[in-house]
Amino acid sequence: MKVVVADTGPIIALAKLDRLDLLLSIFAAVLVPDVVFEECLYDHAKPETRAIEAAFANGILTLKSMDEVPKLPETGWLDDGEATAIALAKMIACPVLVDEKRGRTVAKKAGLQVIGTCGLLVQAKRTGAIQAVMPLLDELDGVGYFLSQELRQETFRLCDELP
Repeated sequence: MKVVVADTGPIIALAKLDRLDLLLSIFAAVLVPDVVFEECLYDHAKPETRAIEAAFANGILTLKSMDEVPKLPETGWLDDGEATAIALAKMIACPVLVDEKRGRTVAKKAGLQVIGTCGLLVQAKRTGAIQAVMPLLDELDGVGYFLSQELRQETFRLCDELP
């Protein structure tokens, strides 16, 4: 894939793992709407904030102003980050990286390809960027990033890592 638009959740998840580098093992560019940027960096005391700032500084993440991107009517009940990420992805016809179920549902209804943190980790394993997904999901669980048991099991199945 060439370009993806990222919402806050997957950026924070990958930052908690200190694996934002995985984005460029799969995508040529990761666009981040300014609203998502602000959501990601709202608490400078959190350790993942430094990793996110470094990813912007190193060109892993690219800030995109949303001044010229109108919100879609169907995203009105989503938070601003999800709504702007979906609107930008729709405008430039690219996939959107989003974890929250409501945002995924709206993005799919808008005709977008949706990828989540787990899907990205599956792709990273398939490309050889990581050796195993299970330890990373366990690490996310350990830092309080919620993933349903069903999602974990499906991810493990896709990676041939069934426990």
